[in-house]
Amino acid sequence: MSEISMAKTSLPKNREFQKKFADLLALYDREKPNFDDINLSTMMNRLAKSKPENYELTQREKNEILFRRLPETIMYRLRHFDSIGIANTANAFARLGIKHELLFAELAYVAMKKMVELNPQHLSNVSNAFAKMGIKHEALFAEIARETMKKIDQFEPQDLANTANAFTKLEIKNEP
Repeated sequence: MSEISMAKTSLPKNREFQKKFADLLALYDREKPNFDDINLSTMMNRLAKSKPENYELTQREKNEILFRRLPETIMYRLRHFDSIGIANTANAFARLGIKHELLFAELAYVAMKKMVELNPQHLSNVSNAFAKMGIKHEALFAEIARETMKKIDQFEPQDLANTANAFTKLEIKNEP
């Protein structure tokens, strides 16, 4: 398939994503006072999942998320998120390519505090999000390594491979 025909087939997906993007942010603007922790992490995760694979957010789209102070809103509430919310939020921002240093620092802090609650898939998602953003948080990865060893028999092969890959990408060595 030529680049031109590939571009033509991806245009509807990109337009569909842009509409969904605008709709989700409009919903957030309308319902902001009623958005709870689950709504916030679910919205970000749905937005990330709807993004076409080869589509890069424009700076305007990234600014839309930042302008609405979503990272700050999430940071303020993050300590109340459950393990799914932590993993989904980290994963969503990484998939969207939004590297917000303070948000990822808070995600690391909360993930470390709630480490025992994170199941193997959550551990995989969190480690992958940090690796995708190139954020080498030594303390977080030390905790992920310890928790992974405790739960090693619960890991699916894909989750274990993804977690190991995150350590490799960031060149983090964990000596037992």
